[in-house]
Amino acid sequence: MPTKWIAFQGEPGAYSEEALFLQYPDDRSQPYREFRDVAGAVLAGRAELGLLPIENSLVGSIATNFDLIAESGLAIVAEVVTAVHHCLLAVPGASRASLTRVLSHPVALAQCERFLRGLSGVEVVAFYDTAGAAAEVARRADASLAAVAGALAARRYGLAVLAGRIEDEPHNHTRFLVVAREPATPAVGGLKLRVTWRGGGRHRHDHRPVGPPVWGSAGRLIDDLERGAMAIEELGQRFRHVL
Repeated sequence: MPTKWIAFQGEPGAYSEEALFLQYPDDRSQPYREFRDVAGAVLAGRAELGLLPIENSLVGSIATNFDLIAESGLAIVAEVVTAVHHCLLAVPGASRASLTRVLSHPVALAQCERFLRGLSGVEVVAFYDTAGAAAEVARRADASLAAVAGALAARRYGLAVLAGRIEDEPHNHTRFLVVAREPATPAVGGLKLRVTWRGGGRHRHDHRPVGPPVWGSAGRLIDDLERGAMAIEELGQRFRHVL
């Protein structure tokens, strides 16, 4: 089967690219600077598929991407949920003691605040993208400089992982939707809604943390069903004009 081009937002090595290869390990990634550029690439036929994040368990819903999908008319053909694990990356030969500055996207820096506070004398500097920060560290080849990014970025740019899983909150997941110009062939019997119960993470639609499901607890079951209904209602409100 020929490989597909799949568009994602970010630099090579971004968490979106990690998610892409989780679902499509044999296909080819195509980076774009903005989410709207991802949708545009799919609509123009430059990419067969696009990957857009729509929810993070710590940050909440990414409403702009719900709107982008609805406005563009793209079809949702798959879902990917992936864990986000931040790493401290530097050039080979560097050490924590040699560091004076750490670069990353502000959200990633905030999610690793406790770890970064433990790095004595290190300045934290906001950067436009996690993988972009890793690329900058590799380009400058400076042992005093580090980035917070993912393991794929380390491999992409030949960086050493000085510390892994440095995020303050271990239950950090992002949900992505895969979009295409045309919908996937539906199952016999028409449109079906698939509801997946995912344990082991914290999913938050209304900015309240949710722990793993407690089997046999009617209260928890009702609570999680209500949260699922909220997510479905949000999708319905955003897509009502294209149904």
